[in-house]
Amino acid sequence: MLGFSCDIVGGGYDEYGCPTADFVVNGNVKSSETDKPIENIKVVVRSNDTLDYKLDSIHTNANGFFKFSPYNFPYKTASYRFIFTDIDGAENGLFKKLDTVIRFEDIEYTGGDGNWYEGRAERNIDIELQPDNDSN
Repeated sequence: MLGFSCDIVGGGYDEYGCPTADFVVNGNVKSSETDKPIENIKVVVRSNDTLDYKLDSIHTNANGFFKFSPYNFPYKTASYRFIFTDIDGAENGLFKKLDTVIRFEDIEYTGGDGNWYEGRAERNIDIELQPDNDSN
């Protein structure tokens, strides 16, 4: 017969879970030609690894603003692939598609709880899309 016993003097407790953190990307999309915000740009966010899976799909608002905020493992570095696509045709100008990577490096988390939640890492980015004059 095989058995195990654990007796912790002074008590103790088991803790289950996985470390987590919030990664927040606040973005503004504008025209490189006019410097004006661009509404209704589709922003597809994908993982930036060999699996290349889709994480989210968002649209910019009237001010060209979007927000992406996944809940993830608290890596020391993290990166996400962002694909910006003009989906409304000529309604507010035609713009070329942009595929870029946003990186979090040497991350310092804020607001952690001292347990499983490591905290929040935030990036503010400005994206300029080039007019697509070839589509006219």
